[in-house]
Amino acid sequence: MTTVSTSTATTKPHSRPAVRSTPDRQSIRPKEAAHLLGIGLATLYRWQAERADMPRARKLGPRTTVYDRGELIAWRDGSPEAGQRA
Repeated sequence: MTTVSTSTATTKPHSRPAVRSTPDRQSIRPKEAAHLLGIGLATLYRWQAERADMPRARKLGPRTTVYDRGELIAWRDGSPEAGQRA
């Protein structure tokens, strides 16, 4: 005889915070931001700490950080050092 366990506990599907994207404002994660700038993730974090002119990341939650893609592109195109690997 086989016993089947019937649990009443339900699990919620993993949900992510909504990131609103419009044509003029798109949020991207740090890994994508580093790729956009042509640098590594560690360099992105270092630049964030060292460069006052770099666009700031936004925290959407305790484990979710995003950058505004348009701000990064404008900064990259306006900053002669931004596209170079440091």
